[in-house]
Amino acid sequence: EVVGAEARGQAAEGRLGGVDALRGLAIVTMVAANAGAAILSEPHPFAFRLYGSFAAPIFVTLAGMMVAYATHRDRSRAASGRRHNLRYYLGRAAVILLAAVIVDVGLGRFLPLMTWDVLYTIGLALPAAYLLAGAPRWARWAVPLAIFAATPLVQAYWGYDLEISHPALDTPPVELPTLLPAAAHRFFIDGWFPMFPWLGFALLGVALETLRDPARGGFWLDVRPGAIVLTLGMAVWWIYPGAMATRAGYSELFYPPTPGFLLTATGVLLVLLPLFERLSDSPIARLLQPLGRCSLLIYMVHLALIDRLLRPVARELDLGAFLVVYAGLLLVLWSLALGIGALKRAWRERGYSPPMPLTVLLGG
Repeated sequence: EVVGAEARGQAAEGRLGGVDALRGLAIVTMVAANAGAAILSEPHPFAFRLYGSFAAPIFVTLAGMMVAYATHRDRSRAASGRRHNLRYYLGRAAVILLAAVIVDVGLGRFLPLMTWDVLYTIGLALPAAYLLAGAPRWARWAVPLAIFAATPLVQAYWGYDLEISHPALDTPPVELPTLLPAAAHRFFIDGWFPMFPWLGFALLGVALETLRDPARGGFWLDVRPGAIVLTLGMAVWWIYPGAMATRAGYSELFYPPTPGFLLTATGVLLVLLPLFERLSDSPIARLLQPLGRCSLLIYMVHLALIDRLLRPVARELDLGAFLVVYAGLLLVLWSLALGIGALKRAWRERGYSPPMPLTVLLGG
């Protein structure tokens, strides 16, 4: 009944059930990767590392795709319809960037803008995706593909440093200028989620939106093209795996991101997007959708729980014990997501529109 109410709320908000479910799946795998970095004994099993490696591509790509979806939906409406303009996305970007700073300062206890976590990338990607959504179709594909193609080149020319430092909050102001070259390097090349290639994933989302058929409200392609790209990507990745390093406990397989990973992740997206669209009313999709509808809040809460609750009491767990903790953490987050969904339904029934920052935090 609760999940059914969530589905009715989704329809009232005009949300895409398949996208929410896919974002929810990304959260499920992301929680494993981030919790594993804190409490799972190393070395992490390869299957576990692979399991968590596609959450970030899904998140970032969906962020760009939904910007393009809303932009093109607005253009097909009457002039009185809701408008998602550049100012709108700049406002949302500011909220997400503020959330990124809060994570760095409040949880990480280090200077912001120095390691380039995923929220910074998503925040900058929103206005960039809006601008690209108005470009010709060929440009929507050319720009992300150019970023992907340039990624190994900039890594080779300027270098990719697997070590990543976190400057303390009490760093003397006189030392701050000396940190700027390294911060710029992480921004573009070797931070957690640098512009090369992660901005490319957001802009790939703009390109993928061109594969949607407005007349039928969904993707016109099935999973077969994605399966071909996925197979090709896996072959390239097998031949040229790259370092596949673990950085500060984080064991996703994209440190550094190689051409094989980029192609494989693109194939995963091309398979999962039409698949989840077709399965958007399935029981598993309905279980995942609540998580995907308030992903920013869930992201921040799960980091806080890992840092303040799990890390102090559970270290170097074996895989069996970790899976028990992981299941419990997912249950807590899913319950929170259901509660947020109930709160938003109550607001909607009362005609209450929360302020924009709260809307961004809670999903909407």
